[in-house]
Amino acid sequence: MTTWRDSNWQTRLLMLRQRAAQAAHLGAWPDFIIIGAQRCGTTSLYDYLSQHPSIQPALRKEIHYFDNHFDRSPAWYRAFFYPAALRRPFRPCLTGEATPYYLFHPHTPARLAATLPRARLIVMLRNPVDRAYSHYLHEVRRGHETLPFAAAVARERERVNIAPATLADPAAYDPAHHHFSYLQRGHYATQLQAWRQHFAPAQMLIIISESFFAQPATTLAAALAFLGAPDPDWRPAQFARRNFHGNYEDIPPALRHQLEAYFASHNRQLAHLLGYDPGW
Repeated sequence: MTTWRDSNWQTRLLMLRQRAAQAAHLGAWPDFIIIGAQRCGTTSLYDYLSQHPSIQPALRKEIHYFDNHFDRSPAWYRAFFYPAALRRPFRPCLTGEATPYYLFHPHTPARLAATLPRARLIVMLRNPVDRAYSHYLHEVRRGHETLPFAAAVARERERVNIAPATLADPAAYDPAHHHFSYLQRGHYATQLQAWRQHFAPAQMLIIISESFFAQPATTLAAALAFLGAPDPDWRPAQFARRNFHGNYEDIPPALRHQLEAYFASHNRQLAHLLGYDPGW
């Protein structure tokens, strides 16, 4: 005879099995995230990593969950990642995404740490003058920017003036903060310090973009080792720079010198934080 206690135990076991089955079909949480910076080679690095047999890419490179879509559910975010059962078979497999706005968004460090405290983070940093100009050209191509570059950087403080507290609302989004932050995104030390309040330095790999552009194989090997997937004999199909849109006019020398002077103190702060000079 089945007792009430036996029946209750069987019901609980059935519920646990159902939950386990549902979890098996949920997308996995990512193991790593490339958090920025924008226009620093994140697309190329993510493309190379995604070709590795031990890495399953997300369904979309830039998901923007922790910055622009934090009002969505965790299930919405996980839907962009393959369930563990459907990942590449026969070997351990990692998954991750790359949303370069994460590095700059003031509330992403706390959000990501609360959700994925063990995640490994990759940060790519480029000469901030070159990054700002590349960012500007990107916004021109996308139709967001109509001002000349000199005017755009001169008016940045006027245009990008939202209070960080305003962006604390999970549904908040400010287009100017996202699109016109040419100079502010180059304050790398300030941003890294915010992230280090939530993540140990050992969880963050800092890559200097110029080194990546010059020696992609060496940088890729370091990234794979950092992710726990060292593979010295593996190479992607080819090393081709992604999101590179040809040649444009150089920044006028006077404006370049002005921007180099602007970033000088920020670069010194970064060198002190990193323990080495990035060479800018």
